[in-house]
Amino acid sequence: CIDEFGTFIIGPGETRRNTKGSNQHQVLLIEGTGNNSTRMSMIRSSNDDNGPEIQLIKTRGTSIGSVTKPNQNDYIGSLIFIAGDDSDLYARGADISVQVTGTPANDRIPSDIIFSTTPTSGATSPQEAVRITSEGRMGIDTDNPHAKLNIVDTSNDGAVSQLLKLGNNSSGSGTGAGIQLGAGSGNAGNSVLLSGFYDGTGTSFTVKTCNTFNGAQTEKFRIKNDGIVCLDNTTGAIV
Repeated sequence: CIDEFGTFIIGPGETRRNTKGSNQHQVLLIEGTGNNSTRMSMIRSSNDDNGPEIQLIKTRGTSIGSVTKPNQNDYIGSLIFIAGDDSDLYARGADISVQVTGTPANDRIPSDIIFSTTPTSGATSPQEAVRITSEGRMGIDTDNPHAKLNIVDTSNDGAVSQLLKLGNNSSGSGTGAGIQLGAGSGNAGNSVLLSGFYDGTGTSFTVKTCNTFNGAQTEKFRIKNDGIVCLDNTTGAIV
C-alpha cells in the first residue's frame, strides 16, 4: 500500500504510524505479526570479498542531490530501538549512533560511535554508556576517554567503585583470573601476569614475570589469603 502521504507500507497495515514522537512518521513501514512478515534479509552472492551494506548518509544540503558536508558534532545516523509502552510507540530503549567529532574535510569525516541505553530509574531516554572515538579509544561512562580503554564512575562518592571484574566460573582450588601486561600481543612470554585465584582456603594474589624475553613466566610475588607476603617463594618467608 502507498498511502496519500507517499508512505510505502508492506504488510496488512494501511496507515503510517507515529514512532519516536507525535509528528514523526516513516517513508517505509513494514508491519506484521510473525517472523515471515517482520523480517528483512539482504543477501549478496559474488565471487569477491565484499558483502552487502546498509548505508546511512548525512549531508548539510537542503535539496535532493546535495553533497554538502556535515558540521562537527552533527549526527550522521542512528539505529534506534523503540518499544510500545501501552500508550504509543515513542519510548526508546537504546540507540547506536555516529557523531562527527572532528572537522570534516574532503574524503574524511572523523566520527565517534556512541552506544546509549535507558536506565531502570532516573532518565527516561537513552543515555550514553559506551563511546568508541575516532582515535579508536573506548570510553565507558565517559565521552572523552584518555586511554585505549577508559572506565569512569561518577556516582559513587566516598567509596571504591568496582569498575572491572574478571571471573573464572569454576570453583576448584587454583581457579582464578589474570591480566597479561606486556609487549606485542601480550602473550605470556613477553608479559607480566597479575592473577587472583581461590587457593583452597581463601583468595591469593600473585605476580609472575619472565626472566628472559619469550621465556616462561615464574612467580615472583604472592599475597596469601592470610595477608602473608611471599617473595620468590610460596611459603611466606621474605627472601
